[in-house]
Amino acid sequence: MALQQVKHAAQETAFWVKCFFYLPYLWYVEGSTTFIRTLYRLLIYLDQAFAVTLMVWFFFVPLFGDYTLLGRFLAFPFRLGRIIIGAVAVVIAELSLLTLFVLWLISPFAFLWRYPELGILGIAVAWVFAFAWRLGKPYRLITEPYKETSYISDYCDEAARGVIKTAKDSVDLLQRLLGNRALADFLVRLGPDDIAPEKFSHLKLQEVYKTTYELACELGSNSVCLSHLFTALLKLAGTRFEDAYQVLLWERRCQGWSRRPFIWDPEYEVGPIGGVNRGWTGRVTPTLDAFSTDLTLEAAKGRLKLMIGKKRPFAEAARVLARARKSNALLVGPPGSGKNSLVEGIAQAVIKGAEEESFRGRRVIELDCGALIAGAKSQGELGERLQQIIREIESSRGIILFIDEIHNLVVAGGDVETAFIFNSLRPHLSTGKFQMVGATSWENYRKYITPNEAFAQVFEIVEVPAATKEESVEILEYQSLELERINKKAKISFPAIRAAVEMADRLIYERVLPDKALNVLEEAVLEKQNAGGGVVGAEDIAKIIAAKTHLPVTKITQKEAKELLTLEERIHRGLINQEEAVKAVSDALRRARAGLREEEKPIASFLFVGPTGVGKTELSKILAEVYFGNQDLMVRVDMSEFADLKNIYRLIGSPPGSETEEPGQLTEAIRQRPFSLVLLDEFEKAHPQISNLFLQVFDDGRLTDGRGETVNFTNTIIIATSNAGTKFIQDQLMSGRTIEEFQIEFLEELREIFPPELLNRFDGVMVFKPLSPEHIRKIVELKIKGVEKDLKDKEIKLSATAEFIDRVAQLGYAPEWGARPLTRVIQDRVQAVLAKKMLTGEIKEGQTVTLDLKFLES
Repeated sequence: MALQQVKHAAQETAFWVKCFFYLPYLWYVEGSTTFIRTLYRLLIYLDQAFAVTLMVWFFFVPLFGDYTLLGRFLAFPFRLGRIIIGAVAVVIAELSLLTLFVLWLISPFAFLWRYPELGILGIAVAWVFAFAWRLGKPYRLITEPYKETSYISDYCDEAARGVIKTAKDSVDLLQRLLGNRALADFLVRLGPDDIAPEKFSHLKLQEVYKTTYELACELGSNSVCLSHLFTALLKLAGTRFEDAYQVLLWERRCQGWSRRPFIWDPEYEVGPIGGVNRGWTGRVTPTLDAFSTDLTLEAAKGRLKLMIGKKRPFAEAARVLARARKSNALLVGPPGSGKNSLVEGIAQAVIKGAEEESFRGRRVIELDCGALIAGAKSQGELGERLQQIIREIESSRGIILFIDEIHNLVVAGGDVETAFIFNSLRPHLSTGKFQMVGATSWENYRKYITPNEAFAQVFEIVEVPAATKEESVEILEYQSLELERINKKAKISFPAIRAAVEMADRLIYERVLPDKALNVLEEAVLEKQNAGGGVVGAEDIAKIIAAKTHLPVTKITQKEAKELLTLEERIHRGLINQEEAVKAVSDALRRARAGLREEEKPIASFLFVGPTGVGKTELSKILAEVYFGNQDLMVRVDMSEFADLKNIYRLIGSPPGSETEEPGQLTEAIRQRPFSLVLLDEFEKAHPQISNLFLQVFDDGRLTDGRGETVNFTNTIIIATSNAGTKFIQDQLMSGRTIEEFQIEFLEELREIFPPELLNRFDGVMVFKPLSPEHIRKIVELKIKGVEKDLKDKEIKLSATAEFIDRVAQLGYAPEWGARPLTRVIQDRVQAVLAKKMLTGEIKEGQTVTLDLKFLES
């Protein structure tokens, strides 16, 4: 320990000596290193800027592709002139920098010699500033694993060193960090959250400092800062470490996105020569330019967004474009997967200097087929324009032509003109005279391009999949800078980005990542901006998702918790009897809302079995309203229509190539409303093979439709109803047995009707009991309350006598139909009579109407 202290004392003394003599060190050692490094880089930079080496390489190549005698003759003076101008510029720049370097070295002595008093004063002031500046930097840079746990401050920047020197314990360290303005931006990114000091009270400072150093090493930092200290505290306390670590990575990426290193910076890298037509081999393309956008020019002006991820499709596109033949790439992927972003990434790589030989020096041009067609008065004029464009592309060499939504060039997907464009381009594409990149979706590829062999043969498919969650998080981090620039009052936290990606991935199906996550984040930021500003958190994202999907995904409030705990009572306001079924579905909904369910399966799935008219469908409607907020969010399928196997495609959709490619009744409904209750009426009447389709739904929460596409059922409640075993239920109840007593026997009875593997997939088989006369009376009372609710706007109240309720219950009940006839009785004998009396003026607004036997006979 003593030896370690002596060593540290010696290192600290050396540091103070270095601080004292930092001005000469900065001026002569670091300054010389920077000048020499810049001289070398400037040489390469100017060589690339003036293309001197490239002009020497292409010295005997005709100018702008003009292979005539005049073209070859003019190439010599032009290229020679460019070489001379570039060489002169290099020599002047290098000599100027070298002269500046010499002046830099001798200027202190010259200043002292010429102005002794002023020189001494100036150097003294500079000496003090250099001393203070070096004192604010870490004593030592991180270069090796942490050993000396007592001297963490040696590796800290000024802010972190100040906090460490004054911290008494871990809680004091936490409080000082939270109160430090230098950490404010990091805390905003981390998101609002209460941090309990008691979670940190057991931590030892030396352990915190060791973890801090290790964290800085892992991140590749050369010093310890406040955010490292704070993240280390969170890690040891076991709270929010992952979020804090991701914010550290985000901050590091932001530095790279917002500032490009200068030529004198140590991290500046010299890459391959960038730019377009640097060797003067391409020709001007006035006709093409009139109907297109030069993406490489847009990239040079900094107008294109950074491409993040997509390394595999980027490399695959480079490989295809490097071929001698069939070197046309067709980017295929779902809408929003980043096909256009990939092409823009190619354009940016061209400007910066691409490592890929197939991209180097190319022009990436996006052809606007709509503008090309719109300006032509006839097909002949369109053909002339096309031929001129083709000649310009072929003679220019090095053009990559990009056409978005390229399936429109096929006659099945577009009009005669677009088909004419493809027919004009195809012979040149197949011979490899120029290259094209097209973009389309898988759906359009299968529908329009696959049947057209001539089209498909000239392209090589490059699949562009949806971004992964990790890529999407990084993309949203990058886009957040632009969103905050536009919406100045709103700040985006990392939990908001993570929630947008995770929730959008799980709950939004019509688009793919990162597109759908970005849309959600944009809406949340705009809402926060309109509300006066603040930090966008995960709960703000959840509110947007809940509004879009009608799913309860926000945190459970105290009011909602109370409603969930009294769910049975809420359901029984609209449903009489069936306590066992109500309790089972209520438990399932509580589990789902609390997040205690398997995410890859439907929210819940039940088989409701019992006589007709006892409340199976009514309970389904109530569940749709309770969980999804609207009875309209119920997809009802009459399974008796699928008793014949040949009707299966009506359920899941026709396969490709069918005469009538109709969408499936069930699959299309769920694709459009993925957050809904699915009611499979009379489930026992469906063909067994059709019923077995739902094995996949109950197991994986997915169903493959007729086109081979997957439909997601993980956010649905599935209820199958059946009258199977009704006689068995009635006989057992009449004998005095309860449902619990004959439940096992009844399940054996059902196994004769449904396959055991299908029954076992349901979360529960609910037996509905027949209704008694007393139950029917209560249903009548509910129906009358419903009619009174409909008359609320007219302030008309209803008062029903006991005799009236008994009579309506008698008229509305049939043993074989249960309470099903009751709805017709209410419509014909109550609502119809009320309507007539309101129209004749016998019943007026604000009146109380007595419903008695006399009213029933009127």
